[in-house]
Amino acid sequence: CWAAEYGHLLNLSFEDMDRVITQGKELGIYLYMLTGGEPLVRKKDILSFYDKVKKLAVSSLEKERYEDAVAYTNAAAEIAYRFNWMYRDDELEDILIKVSNRLVCRNESYVAVGGRCVMYVAALLDNRGIIQQYLRALMFYADKLLVIVERPYGDEGRDTVRELKACEKAELYILPEELSLKARSQLLYDKIVSFQPERLFMHLWPWSGFAVSVFNVLPSEIIRYQINLTDHAFWLGCSCSDYVFEFRPYGCTVSEERRGIAREKLLLQPYYPIKNRWPFAGFPENTAGKTVLFSGGGLYKIYGAGGKYFEIVKDILDLYPDVVLLYAGTGDTAPFERFIKENNFCNRIFLLGFRKDITAIFEHCDIYLNTYPASGGLMCQYAAMAAKPVLAYNREEDRARFIEEVVCVNRPYKITYTDAVSLVEEAGRLIEDASYRKRRGEELHDAVVTPEQFGSDLKKILTCNTSLRNYERVDIDYDAFCEGYIDRENHYTDTFKRFVIRKFKFRTAWLFPRVFRWFVGYVLSGRLLAYLVRSRKG
Repeated sequence: CWAAEYGHLLNLSFEDMDRVITQGKELGIYLYMLTGGEPLVRKKDILSFYDKVKKLAVSSLEKERYEDAVAYTNAAAEIAYRFNWMYRDDELEDILIKVSNRLVCRNESYVAVGGRCVMYVAALLDNRGIIQQYLRALMFYADKLLVIVERPYGDEGRDTVRELKACEKAELYILPEELSLKARSQLLYDKIVSFQPERLFMHLWPWSGFAVSVFNVLPSEIIRYQINLTDHAFWLGCSCSDYVFEFRPYGCTVSEERRGIAREKLLLQPYYPIKNRWPFAGFPENTAGKTVLFSGGGLYKIYGAGGKYFEIVKDILDLYPDVVLLYAGTGDTAPFERFIKENNFCNRIFLLGFRKDITAIFEHCDIYLNTYPASGGLMCQYAAMAAKPVLAYNREEDRARFIEEVVCVNRPYKITYTDAVSLVEEAGRLIEDASYRKRRGEELHDAVVTPEQFGSDLKKILTCNTSLRNYERVDIDYDAFCEGYIDRENHYTDTFKRFVIRKFKFRTAWLFPRVFRWFVGYVLSGRLLAYLVRSRKG
């Protein structure tokens, strides 16, 4: 049984665990239950697993099983994205280039038509991934705009679809899913080339191997722009990007230092938050007459770093009994629910799950508490747009990830505290002084980029393919960042292990045997059933 307070330096080695099990086998013991947040995910194991998956991609390519080659490439990319010990893999990029060279018949005579643009969207989602910001600017900038969506969209993209259909210059095209990889690749290539664009804007998942494969063989006359929506993480697509749009100096630094992208190819373009039209769905009854502290984003963002986020929340709620915390976001709720139960906060903290009415939530809350150890740039922008003050914590040595560089573009403004005591003191002043709270929110509102700024700047950038803003490299502790992801997986959540089981099923037994053993215990202990029940409720 693993006790978290032991510290990572006291981890049992693989050899020690193997010796215990070998000796147990001699005594007739054949079943071992690991119960307590075991450190099953270690960096060397991740690298070994990644290497195995990558070899499967290479082997599939050599055997001309191209569907499998792309699938394994995507899986390897998602593993790298989840832990970020690296930010580019030219071997994966090379696999995708070879796949497209063998599957796509190319047009050797291409003439681009000025003013025509294509935007490729891996997933059409309102208010997520800076899709609408670029689409709105391109609907104004382009003479004709073709928007290609990789998967059928649902209700979650209704606002974006409505805007596109109302624009006479825009055409929306959904790629059919039922085709083979060869047929789908050729269809995507032909659709783009027949439109004759001079520019392609790529809004991709970090593991969008299919699209990257096709984009690698497009005519050189088409200028390809990667919209870097996950600037902190690994992604596929370096090989097919002529320019990369970044939204903060942090991303510029990572792309220059770890992706090997030349500074002159990086276009710094801060973004603004999109207001949605969903009506307010209300707050729980127990919030009436209380000061509403709000947080939001993927739950993984608050797990890790010794539970610092929860420590701050507890300090605020203990000091100010008329404050409630609401959290909107998806992910593994079990650690959060344990915290609520252990501190008797059942009537003080409310997990809202996924909420479509995010703009309205910010209009009705009082203060926004940023997530930690992973910050939420878009959520802080929503708070600023609604003129709500933001409380943020980070370590002094992680200044590169301070939220100010995403929110405070138009004017300098202090949001982040490196001392939790000072942050709690500021929280108290905001809670007790409504006029101060209003003033701080209004000041923050003026710091955010406006839609007009975004559109005007994008047009100027595209005129010369040169960034309008300079940036200075920031200091980034890449090893600590990777270790943070591993720590969260070992002590707070099982998302990676569930991803492995979901993606590889019984092949996990030989690809990542330790995770497979974890899954057996996960099922036998009843934790899988509990997780499914929580997910269904969410």
